[in-house]
Amino acid sequence: MPFTDAIPSNYDGMMGVPITFLDKYNPDQFEILGYEKSYHLQTKTYEMQVQVDKGGKWSNVTKLNDGAAIKLDRPPGDATYYIVDGEYYIQQYKRIFIRHRRTRPAGGTNK
Repeated sequence: MPFTDAIPSNYDGMMGVPITFLDKYNPDQFEILGYEKSYHLQTKTYEMQVQVDKGGKWSNVTKLNDGAAIKLDRPPGDATYYIVDGEYYIQQYKRIFIRHRRTRPAGGTNK
Protein backbone atom coordinates (compact mmCIF):
# COMPACT_ATOMS: atom_id res chain seq x y z
CA MET A 1 0.00 0.00 0.00
CA PRO A 2 1.90 3.06 -1.13
CA PHE A 3 -0.61 5.56 0.28
CA THR A 4 -2.73 5.61 3.44
CA ASP A 5 -5.83 6.37 1.36
CA ALA A 6 -5.39 2.87 -0.12
CA ILE A 7 -6.35 1.36 3.27
CA PRO A 8 -9.86 -0.05 2.70
CA SER A 9 -12.50 1.71 4.80
CA ASN A 10 -14.96 -1.18 4.65
CA TYR A 11 -12.62 -4.00 5.77
CA ASP A 12 -12.95 -5.11 9.39
CA GLY A 13 -10.09 -7.59 9.60
CA MET A 14 -6.43 -7.18 10.45
CA MET A 15 -4.30 -5.39 7.84
CA GLY A 16 -0.53 -5.10 7.48
CA VAL A 17 0.61 -1.59 6.62
CA PRO A 18 4.08 -0.07 6.19
CA ILE A 19 5.66 1.68 9.16
CA THR A 20 5.18 4.98 7.32
CA PHE A 21 1.51 4.58 8.33
CA LEU A 22 2.53 5.97 11.73
CA ASP A 23 2.94 9.43 10.18
CA LYS A 24 -0.81 9.45 9.49
CA TYR A 25 -1.96 7.29 12.45
CA ASN A 26 -5.19 8.38 14.13
CA PRO A 27 -5.86 6.36 17.33
CA ASP A 28 -9.58 7.18 17.10
CA GLN A 29 -9.74 5.54 13.67
CA PHE A 30 -7.32 2.59 13.93
CA GLU A 31 -6.17 0.19 16.58
CA ILE A 32 -2.57 -1.08 16.40
CA LEU A 33 -2.54 -4.83 17.03
CA GLY A 34 1.20 -5.48 16.79
CA TYR A 35 4.09 -5.47 14.41
CA GLU A 36 5.60 -8.08 12.17
CA LYS A 37 9.27 -8.14 13.13
CA SER A 38 8.76 -9.60 16.59
CA TYR A 39 8.88 -13.02 18.16
CA HIS A 40 5.40 -12.77 19.73
CA LEU A 41 3.81 -13.19 16.26
CA GLN A 42 6.07 -16.05 15.19
CA THR A 43 4.21 -18.92 13.50
CA LYS A 44 7.17 -20.94 12.25
CA THR A 45 10.77 -21.43 13.34
CA TYR A 46 13.42 -21.99 10.69
CA GLU A 47 16.58 -23.90 11.47
CA MET A 48 19.92 -22.32 10.55
CA GLN A 49 19.68 -20.51 7.21
CA VAL A 50 22.18 -19.39 4.65
CA GLN A 51 21.92 -15.69 3.86
CA VAL A 52 23.13 -14.66 0.41
CA ASP A 53 23.61 -10.91 0.15
CA LYS A 54 23.43 -8.80 -3.00
CA GLY A 55 27.18 -9.17 -3.47
CA GLY A 56 26.97 -12.98 -3.36
CA LYS A 57 28.47 -13.39 0.14
CA TRP A 58 27.13 -16.40 2.07
CA SER A 59 26.63 -16.36 5.87
CA ASN A 60 24.96 -18.70 8.38
CA VAL A 61 22.17 -16.79 10.15
CA THR A 62 18.82 -17.17 11.94
CA LYS A 63 17.27 -13.95 10.61
CA LEU A 64 14.12 -15.54 9.12
CA ASN A 65 12.93 -16.15 12.68
CA ASP A 66 12.38 -12.45 13.40
CA GLY A 67 9.84 -11.59 10.71
CA ALA A 68 7.62 -12.74 7.90
CA ALA A 69 9.28 -14.75 5.12
CA ILE A 70 8.12 -15.18 1.54
CA LYS A 71 9.00 -18.42 -0.25
CA LEU A 72 10.33 -18.05 -3.81
CA ASP A 73 10.60 -20.48 -6.73
CA ARG A 74 14.18 -19.36 -7.42
CA PRO A 75 16.74 -16.92 -6.00
CA PRO A 76 15.99 -13.26 -6.72
CA GLY A 77 18.58 -11.53 -8.83
CA ASP A 78 18.56 -8.22 -6.99
CA ALA A 79 17.94 -8.83 -3.28
CA THR A 80 19.38 -10.52 -0.23
CA TYR A 81 17.77 -13.94 0.17
CA TYR A 82 17.90 -16.96 2.43
CA ILE A 83 18.22 -20.68 1.77
CA VAL A 84 16.59 -23.25 4.07
CA ASP A 85 16.63 -26.94 3.10
CA GLY A 86 17.19 -26.01 -0.57
CA GLU A 87 14.26 -23.55 -0.64
CA TYR A 88 14.60 -19.79 -1.22
CA TYR A 89 13.06 -17.05 0.94
CA ILE A 90 13.12 -13.27 1.24
CA GLN A 91 11.96 -10.92 3.96
CA GLN A 92 9.92 -7.78 3.45
CA TYR A 93 10.10 -4.48 5.27
CA LYS A 94 8.51 -4.28 8.70
CA ARG A 95 4.72 -4.10 8.75
CA ILE A 96 2.40 -2.84 11.46
CA PHE A 97 -0.86 -4.73 11.95
CA ILE A 98 -3.91 -2.53 12.34
CA ARG A 99 -7.68 -2.81 12.35
CA HIS A 100 -10.42 -0.20 12.07
CA ARG A 101 -11.58 0.98 15.46
CA ARG A 102 -15.36 0.74 15.47
CA THR A 103 -17.96 -0.07 18.05
CA ARG A 104 -17.99 -3.84 18.27
CA PRO A 105 -21.14 -5.74 19.27
CA ALA A 106 -20.67 -8.01 22.31
CA GLY A 107 -19.28 -11.36 21.14
CA GLY A 108 -19.39 -10.28 17.50
CA THR A 109 -17.24 -8.75 14.83
CA ASN A 110 -17.34 -5.30 13.31
CA LYS A 111 -20.37 -4.59 11.13
